[in-house]
Amino acid sequence: MIKKCIKCNVEKDKSEFYKNEGYSDGVLPRCKECHRKHSNKKSGYYREHYRRIETGEIEDDYSNHLLSHFGFYDENKIRTWIRVNDY
Repeated sequence: MIKKCIKCNVEKDKSEFYKNEGYSDGVLPRCKECHRKHSNKKSGYYREHYRRIETGEIEDDYSNHLLSHFGFYDENKIRTWIRVNDY
């Protein structure tokens, strides 16, 4: 069976796509090659981002995220909220 990749727009055999039962045709919309490229790019970004946080090049904006999400930054209240909501 033939399917068209949404990223490279090339028609390929269904065996060229990773299986995923969450989709109606049972495979991901990106072909394996495009999926690998996307995954490598994404993991490289996160690897670099956390390296920059550890070396101090950028600040960890987690506290800003908590402030915008919860409206406050009190670690005890946040820990309680996380524990109560099973996060």
